[in-house]
Amino acid sequence: MIRVILTCLLVSVLGAVAVAQDAILPRDVVELKCVEDPALNGEYTITETGLILLQYIGAVEVQGLTPQRAAAKIANELVAQQILRTATITITIKSEARPAVTVTGAVKIGGNVPWRVGMRLEDALKAAEPTPVADLAKITITAVTGGVRTADAAKSQPDNPELQPGDRVFIPLKVGGGEVTVLGSVTRPGLQPYRPGMTVMEAIMEAGGYRADADRNRVTLRFASGDSRVLDMNLAESNVVLSPGDSVLVPQRNPQDQVYVRGAISKPGLLSYRPGLKISEVVKDSGPVEGAKLDRVKILRKGEAGTTETIVVNMLKVMRAEATDEPLIAGDIVEVPYPGKSFGLREGLQVASLLLLLFWLLR
Repeated sequence: MIRVILTCLLVSVLGAVAVAQDAILPRDVVELKCVEDPALNGEYTITETGLILLQYIGAVEVQGLTPQRAAAKIANELVAQQILRTATITITIKSEARPAVTVTGAVKIGGNVPWRVGMRLEDALKAAEPTPVADLAKITITAVTGGVRTADAAKSQPDNPELQPGDRVFIPLKVGGGEVTVLGSVTRPGLQPYRPGMTVMEAIMEAGGYRADADRNRVTLRFASGDSRVLDMNLAESNVVLSPGDSVLVPQRNPQDQVYVRGAISKPGLLSYRPGLKISEVVKDSGPVEGAKLDRVKILRKGEAGTTETIVVNMLKVMRAEATDEPLIAGDIVEVPYPGKSFGLREGLQVASLLLLLFWLLR
């Protein structure tokens, strides 16, 4: 009986590992094939936020899904949006882009450590070999999404969290009074030499400046004393003078601070959101195709309870100033419907012939 239980547990664990390895992750390259519409066939690179960008339907989130589940989700979208009556989709992962774990700071061997399923902080530390002056009690782990967590690997029962692809592990020096730390969405996160009068902005520039995804409105300054302060770097008075041992964290912008545009447009995908953004600007910038149903543009908006609200906007009336230009909020999906399929010459002749035949039979 015990042997049977152990066998079942082993099978379930191996199955979970297999699913984790088979799941689609950001920057993977996948091959998609559609039986009904070969125009969709091709190789696609998954975005940093886990989306696959397709013509007709735009952005579809596939991160964490197996190729089979991702194919089923895309097929359902094609049918739900009335692009195809039926959709037979297959997806295969052509190349897996599992970003390595990066270890920097007070280590002998800094750089990338190949990620593997089940990898933990202890594995990264063994590969990087922390120096004697490393402060293992204040390890910082920054995820690809911008989230930051800390770990204490110096206590009797050290923290040993599981690492994810692309995590950046920073091991600071034991504070000796000569550095400041800059982490997060900067080009070169890590220790920066301190100089008297050094400001937060100067420290960020020493770290290579902001990355494109940096949120400059919520920079966190942690003082060596233990206190902290959130700074809006767009305000001059927030550029505080630093002291030795201070640390600066530049967070990543929330992935939800965007809108998705899909459907009968030439440029489907993600657009940066800003307060006051109107649907007319989004539709115009996305390039509606000829015949797009601009009188039935939809805004799909998630509510607090997880439900989706659909708002239909007549863009033709908006353009003529006969209707209100609807404001958008972060996370909205704008969908421009495709034109209905029309009869071609051949189908028209077939219908005419059938009507003529019925006329003579009825006579």
